[in-house]
Amino acid sequence: MLVRLYKALAIEPDETGKMNPLLLMGFFMGMFIACLSVAAQSLFLLHFQTQEQLATAFVLSGLSAQVATFIYNFLQNRIPFILLGTLNLVTIIGLTALVEFGEPFFENPDTIHYIGFILILPFTFITLLVFWGSFGRLFTLRQSKRLMGSVDVGFLIASLIAFFSIPQILQYVETAALYTISLASIIGYFLLYIYLSAKYISAGLSLEQEKERHKNLSIVQLFKVKYVLYMSAFVVITMVGLRFVDFSFLQTTQIYFEDAYVPTFLSYFEAVVVIFSFLFQTLAADRIIAMYGMRVASFINPILTGLFTIGALLLGLSFGYTSAAGESFVIFFIMVAMSKLVMQATREAIDEPVMKLYMLPVDSEHRLDVQTKLEGTILALGNLLAGLLILVILKVQLTELIYFTLFAIPLFVIWYFLANRLNKTYRLTLQNALTKSKDKSTETKSDKAFTVNNVLEVEVNSAAEEKVIFGLKLMEKLEPAVFETSLVRLVDSDLRKVREFARDRISLLGLDQDISQNAEIKSLAI
Repeated sequence: MLVRLYKALAIEPDETGKMNPLLLMGFFMGMFIACLSVAAQSLFLLHFQTQEQLATAFVLSGLSAQVATFIYNFLQNRIPFILLGTLNLVTIIGLTALVEFGEPFFENPDTIHYIGFILILPFTFITLLVFWGSFGRLFTLRQSKRLMGSVDVGFLIASLIAFFSIPQILQYVETAALYTISLASIIGYFLLYIYLSAKYISAGLSLEQEKERHKNLSIVQLFKVKYVLYMSAFVVITMVGLRFVDFSFLQTTQIYFEDAYVPTFLSYFEAVVVIFSFLFQTLAADRIIAMYGMRVASFINPILTGLFTIGALLLGLSFGYTSAAGESFVIFFIMVAMSKLVMQATREAIDEPVMKLYMLPVDSEHRLDVQTKLEGTILALGNLLAGLLILVILKVQLTELIYFTLFAIPLFVIWYFLANRLNKTYRLTLQNALTKSKDKSTETKSDKAFTVNNVLEVEVNSAAEEKVIFGLKLMEKLEPAVFETSLVRLVDSDLRKVREFARDRISLLGLDQDISQNAEIKSLAI
């Protein structure tokens, strides 16, 4: 049974010792985030009814996440990763215990529910950073690419179990009891982290080696790199758009449902998001990226969510968007909920994998630091900006829900154009990387190591058509950035099948126009 499971997850026999606790760690993380988010959101909506209170909480949540991720990034190459993860997780355990048991210490008992809502975001970011930081240090780059999809399984299973179990649990206990499950889950997560660190991570790179291998960039240096700046802007606009949709979703949920049913609805809704995301990622995401390229894939979310948001706007104006509309309000509510569902699920299924591909041209010595900042500090900045924008809208007395739907539409337009611009900058960065590689190769020649890239290059440069096509198909999965440049080089190959394969893929990926416009890329690839 286990052998079949490991085979399905692409786990080699010698990797099970690391993957078993890591999968269980992902399970505890999923339980922690699921129970915490449902409890905190439900109790916040129960005790804080005004729009301004929700907007202010968004600002404070973004600010706290900004501080938490900034401290994490600051300490990342200054102290060993084991100590970094331990300090962060102990802090999360302490604050979760405060939310669970700290109500008597505050004059206003509702304060603890406000704190719980604010802490959702920083807790989510930090636990994810520790998890993926552990994963990156446990496996080589080649192993990471193969196991990245499998390692999400524990988190996915836990999220589904938690979201479907919460409504049943709430039949016997109060909503606040979910914090107890969250506390137990994060303690389990921490113990597994200590086990993995002591047995495997401590035997890895030393702090000095990590500093040499993974160099840090300051925020100012980060934004000076044009490509990274566009990636940061893309991440920020996605989070601002998501928060605007979140704000409308939470407000309509508060209006439409009775207080007692809110946690049940949020649990089932989040479960549907997880299922939809999993099905989309399994059945469609890889095919879309392979057939149409990253450019088209990055357009899907803003287009789909934008269409649902426009639909919500039109239906809200036609049938009503307040509780005074009576039963007609459900139409507006459903469209807002669909916007939230599509946006969050598509972000997890397509946007996040695409961003990992966009990270490939970044220098290897800076890649880990850039990825950590994008998934931490920059994401938190997007949440903070969204909260501030919502507050500004409320301050100018635009308090009707329909206005937040209206203001979300320009965000999706900006998102679309940023995605297009990011893709163009990505291609330019690839060209620069090729130029840099070419210059280095003319200066010095070294013996070829048996790396994945070199093995693939041997296959692609073979005189046998079958070998070349096999190598290209393998390269498409393992090294997408190198795959595109190889296609450009082989478009005029003497081998007929190879030439046809390259031209078909170039047409599917939309590279033919870029090649005709910029012949230098082709010459550099050759």
